[in-house]
Amino acid sequence: MKHLSQEELEKEWLSELERIGARNVRSRMSSGEVGSSDGASVNFVKIDGRGGLSPRPSRLFVENWLSEKETSGSKRTDMEHRLIWVAAIAAVLGVIMTMFK
Repeated sequence: MKHLSQEELEKEWLSELERIGARNVRSRMSSGEVGSSDGASVNFVKIDGRGGLSPRPSRLFVENWLSEKETSGSKRTDMEHRLIWVAAIAAVLGVIMTMFK
């Protein structure tokens, strides 16, 4: 069995976390399934069918991933709100311009 470098492991973990989804990961993290220390292993993240033999990500690694997901989600929501406001203002200006032709 080939041993993965730390970088390869992290890439695999990230891929698996994406597959599971942030909502499910958050739920499982808060269910008591994972220990409370930063270094606790997150055993529900399994990679490449290696079963119990592959190293597991730490709670801190997974919490950092969740934090990044929340940050990118809030940035996307802010941008969507700005675009809606720009579109609304453009529509109002368009109506006003046609009224004064």
